[in-house]
Amino acid sequence: EDMFKIYPNPIKEEAIIEIEGVNSFDTVLIMNNAGQILEKRSFNDATKVVINTSNLSPGIYFVQLEGKKGVRNTKIVKQ
Repeated sequence: EDMFKIYPNPIKEEAIIEIEGVNSFDTVLIMNNAGQILEKRSFNDATKVVINTSNLSPGIYFVQLEGKKGVRNTKIVKQ
């Protein structure tokens, strides 16, 4: 199973999403609790994506990684 980490959590200005091992993910989405996509990024063969979150209000957001092997979801907190 693909492992990933998102840090720091809670986030302030930037969220760093890092894949450990072989990256089978190609897209990362940041969504609010209504399911609206606020940010969409591609990995483009990288194992790390940095997302500027300064435009997000404080609260809980959902991170979804999508790829060939399926979807992984987790939560992040914006301070």
